[in-house]
Amino acid sequence: MRGNGKLTSPFPPLVNHATHSPIMKHLILIFCLLISFPAFARTVTYVVDGDTVHLDGNEKVRLIGVDAPEYHKSLKMYRDAKKHHCTNEEIHALGEKALDYAVSLLAGKEVDIKYDAKRTDMYGRTLGYLYLKDGTLTNLEIVKQGYGIAYIKYPFKYKDQFVAAEEKAKTAKRGLWKEPKCLGGRGIATSLRSSQ
Repeated sequence: MRGNGKLTSPFPPLVNHATHSPIMKHLILIFCLLISFPAFARTVTYVVDGDTVHLDGNEKVRLIGVDAPEYHKSLKMYRDAKKHHCTNEEIHALGEKALDYAVSLLAGKEVDIKYDAKRTDMYGRTLGYLYLKDGTLTNLEIVKQGYGIAYIKYPFKYKDQFVAAEEKAKTAKRGLWKEPKCLGGRGIATSLRSSQ
Protein backbone atom coordinates (compact mmCIF):
# COMPACT_ATOMS: atom_id res chain seq x y z
CA MET A 1 0.00 0.00 0.00
CA ARG A 2 1.27 3.43 -0.88
CA GLY A 3 0.51 6.73 0.70
CA ASN A 4 -2.54 7.34 -1.52
CA GLY A 5 -4.45 4.45 0.12
CA LYS A 6 -4.54 2.19 -2.98
CA LEU A 7 -3.13 -1.32 -3.11
CA THR A 8 -0.43 -1.82 -5.70
CA SER A 9 1.27 -4.90 -6.98
CA PRO A 10 4.99 -5.35 -7.45
CA PHE A 11 4.16 -7.24 -10.68
CA PRO A 12 3.58 -5.64 -14.08
CA PRO A 13 -0.05 -5.15 -15.13
CA LEU A 14 -1.77 -8.16 -16.77
CA VAL A 15 -3.09 -6.06 -19.62
CA ASN A 16 -0.41 -4.92 -21.98
CA HIS A 17 -1.44 -2.01 -24.12
CA ALA A 18 0.29 -3.64 -27.10
CA THR A 19 -2.45 -6.31 -27.15
CA HIS A 20 -4.99 -3.61 -27.84
CA SER A 21 -3.45 -2.67 -31.18
CA PRO A 22 -5.41 -3.74 -34.32
CA ILE A 23 -2.48 -5.83 -35.60
CA MET A 24 -2.14 -7.72 -32.33
CA LYS A 25 -5.91 -8.36 -32.22
CA HIS A 26 -5.74 -9.88 -35.72
CA LEU A 27 -2.76 -12.06 -34.82
CA ILE A 28 -4.53 -13.35 -31.71
CA LEU A 29 -7.67 -14.10 -33.76
CA ILE A 30 -5.64 -15.99 -36.41
CA PHE A 31 -3.85 -18.00 -33.71
CA CYS A 32 -7.16 -18.94 -32.05
CA LEU A 33 -8.62 -20.04 -35.38
CA LEU A 34 -5.58 -22.17 -36.21
CA ILE A 35 -5.59 -24.06 -32.93
CA SER A 36 -9.36 -24.65 -33.03
CA PHE A 37 -9.36 -26.47 -36.39
CA PRO A 38 -8.42 -30.17 -36.56
CA ALA A 39 -5.29 -31.27 -38.40
CA PHE A 40 -5.41 -31.06 -42.17
CA ALA A 41 -6.63 -34.21 -43.88
CA ARG A 42 -4.03 -36.28 -45.67
CA THR A 43 -4.48 -38.31 -48.85
CA VAL A 44 -3.52 -41.96 -49.27
CA THR A 45 -1.46 -41.92 -52.46
CA TYR A 46 -0.34 -45.57 -52.56
CA VAL A 47 -1.28 -48.78 -50.76
CA VAL A 48 1.86 -50.90 -50.31
CA ASP A 49 0.15 -53.96 -48.81
CA GLY A 50 -2.53 -54.88 -46.28
CA ASP A 51 -0.95 -52.92 -43.43
CA THR A 52 1.22 -50.18 -44.99
CA VAL A 53 0.38 -47.10 -47.08
CA HIS A 54 1.96 -43.92 -48.40
CA LEU A 55 0.40 -40.54 -47.67
CA ASP A 56 0.87 -37.32 -49.62
CA GLY A 57 4.33 -35.96 -49.02
CA ASN A 58 5.68 -39.51 -49.51
CA GLU A 59 5.19 -40.44 -45.85
CA LYS A 60 5.18 -44.22 -45.36
CA VAL A 61 2.74 -45.26 -42.64
CA ARG A 62 2.60 -48.66 -40.95
CA LEU A 63 -0.92 -49.18 -39.59
CA ILE A 64 -0.81 -49.70 -35.83
CA GLY A 65 -2.37 -52.91 -34.54
CA VAL A 66 -2.67 -54.75 -37.88
CA ASP A 67 -0.66 -57.57 -39.40
CA ALA A 68 -1.54 -58.78 -42.89
CA PRO A 69 0.05 -61.51 -45.03
CA GLU A 70 2.95 -60.44 -47.21
CA TYR A 71 2.16 -59.46 -50.78
CA HIS A 72 5.65 -58.55 -51.92
CA LYS A 73 8.29 -61.20 -52.19
CA SER A 74 10.46 -60.80 -49.13
CA LEU A 75 12.37 -62.77 -46.56
CA LYS A 76 9.31 -62.59 -44.27
CA MET A 77 7.13 -64.16 -46.99
CA TYR A 78 9.56 -67.05 -47.39
CA ARG A 79 9.83 -67.56 -43.62
CA ASP A 80 6.03 -67.51 -43.22
CA ALA A 81 5.55 -69.96 -46.09
CA LYS A 82 8.07 -72.39 -44.64
CA LYS A 83 6.83 -72.07 -41.08
CA HIS A 84 3.18 -72.57 -42.00
CA HIS A 85 3.59 -75.25 -44.67
CA CYS A 86 2.39 -73.02 -47.49
CA THR A 87 3.96 -72.23 -50.78
CA ASN A 88 5.23 -68.73 -51.47
CA GLU A 89 2.47 -68.49 -54.09
CA GLU A 90 -0.21 -69.27 -51.51
CA ILE A 91 1.11 -66.63 -49.09
CA HIS A 92 1.34 -64.17 -52.01
CA ALA A 93 -2.27 -64.91 -53.02
CA LEU A 94 -3.49 -64.26 -49.48
CA GLY A 95 -1.38 -61.09 -49.34
CA GLU A 96 -3.01 -60.01 -52.60
CA LYS A 97 -6.49 -60.40 -51.05
CA ALA A 98 -5.41 -58.31 -48.07
CA LEU A 99 -3.94 -55.70 -50.43
CA ASP A 100 -7.11 -55.60 -52.53
CA TYR A 101 -9.20 -54.94 -49.44
CA ALA A 102 -6.83 -52.22 -48.22
CA VAL A 103 -6.93 -50.59 -51.67
CA SER A 104 -10.76 -50.60 -51.67
CA LEU A 105 -10.78 -49.07 -48.20
CA LEU A 106 -7.96 -46.52 -48.48
CA ALA A 107 -6.68 -45.75 -52.00
CA GLY A 108 -7.12 -42.07 -52.88
CA LYS A 109 -9.08 -41.37 -49.68
CA GLU A 110 -8.60 -38.43 -47.38
CA VAL A 111 -7.67 -39.56 -43.89
CA ASP A 112 -6.73 -38.10 -40.55
CA ILE A 113 -3.71 -39.67 -38.92
CA LYS A 114 -3.43 -40.14 -35.17
CA TYR A 115 -0.46 -41.50 -33.28
CA ASP A 116 0.16 -43.73 -30.31
CA ALA A 117 3.00 -43.56 -27.78
CA LYS A 118 5.61 -44.52 -30.38
CA ARG A 119 5.70 -42.44 -33.60
CA THR A 120 8.05 -44.52 -35.79
CA ASP A 121 9.12 -48.15 -36.12
CA MET A 122 12.63 -49.59 -36.50
CA TYR A 123 12.41 -49.13 -40.29
CA GLY A 124 11.66 -45.41 -40.03
CA ARG A 125 7.99 -45.75 -41.00
CA THR A 126 5.44 -43.59 -39.26
CA LEU A 127 3.18 -45.62 -36.97
CA GLY A 128 -0.38 -44.37 -37.19
CA TYR A 129 -4.10 -44.88 -36.94
CA LEU A 130 -5.87 -43.72 -40.11
CA TYR A 131 -9.42 -42.40 -39.84
CA LEU A 132 -11.75 -41.86 -42.80
CA LYS A 133 -13.91 -38.72 -42.93
CA ASP A 134 -16.89 -40.69 -41.56
CA GLY A 135 -14.83 -41.57 -38.46
CA THR A 136 -14.03 -45.17 -39.45
CA LEU A 137 -10.77 -46.35 -37.91
CA THR A 138 -9.35 -48.16 -40.94
CA ASN A 139 -6.81 -50.17 -38.94
CA LEU A 140 -9.64 -51.72 -36.92
CA GLU A 141 -11.84 -52.15 -40.01
CA ILE A 142 -9.18 -54.30 -41.70
CA VAL A 143 -9.17 -56.62 -38.67
CA LYS A 144 -13.01 -56.61 -38.41
CA GLN A 145 -13.32 -57.72 -42.03
CA GLY A 146 -10.73 -60.48 -41.55
CA TYR A 147 -7.99 -59.15 -43.85
CA GLY A 148 -5.47 -58.82 -41.04
CA ILE A 149 -5.05 -59.83 -37.44
CA ALA A 150 -4.56 -57.81 -34.29
CA TYR A 151 -0.81 -57.26 -34.17
CA ILE A 152 -0.21 -57.54 -30.43
CA LYS A 153 3.56 -57.94 -30.35
CA TYR A 154 3.85 -54.31 -29.18
CA PRO A 155 1.45 -52.48 -26.84
CA PHE A 156 -1.06 -50.03 -28.30
CA LYS A 157 -4.05 -48.22 -26.83
CA TYR A 158 -6.85 -50.05 -28.71
CA LYS A 159 -5.45 -53.56 -28.25
CA ASP A 160 -8.57 -54.98 -26.56
CA GLN A 161 -10.86 -53.68 -29.34
CA PHE A 162 -8.62 -55.16 -32.04
CA VAL A 163 -8.43 -58.57 -30.34
CA ALA A 164 -12.23 -58.64 -29.93
CA ALA A 165 -12.69 -57.67 -33.61
CA GLU A 166 -10.32 -60.45 -34.65
CA GLU A 167 -12.31 -63.01 -32.64
CA LYS A 168 -15.57 -61.89 -34.28
CA ALA A 169 -14.04 -62.09 -37.77
CA LYS A 170 -12.67 -65.53 -36.97
CA THR A 171 -16.04 -66.80 -35.73
CA ALA A 172 -17.81 -65.41 -38.81
CA LYS A 173 -15.03 -66.73 -41.11
CA ARG A 174 -14.68 -63.33 -42.79
CA GLY A 175 -11.85 -62.44 -45.14
CA LEU A 176 -8.71 -64.50 -44.60
CA TRP A 177 -10.34 -66.56 -41.84
CA LYS A 178 -11.88 -68.65 -44.60
CA GLU A 179 -10.10 -71.97 -44.84
CA PRO A 180 -7.35 -72.01 -47.46
CA LYS A 181 -5.80 -75.28 -48.59
CA CYS A 182 -2.48 -74.56 -46.91
CA LEU A 183 -2.12 -74.37 -43.14
CA GLY A 184 -4.15 -77.53 -42.62
CA GLY A 185 -7.42 -75.61 -43.03
CA ARG A 186 -6.69 -73.40 -40.00
CA GLY A 187 -6.88 -70.11 -41.92
CA ILE A 188 -3.97 -67.80 -42.60
CA ALA A 189 -4.87 -65.60 -39.67
CA THR A 190 -4.42 -68.50 -37.22
CA SER A 191 -1.03 -69.05 -38.76
CA LEU A 192 -0.08 -65.38 -38.56
CA ARG A 193 -1.08 -65.31 -34.89
CA SER A 194 1.33 -68.16 -34.11
CA SER A 195 4.20 -66.20 -35.70
CA GLN A 196 3.84 -63.18 -33.38
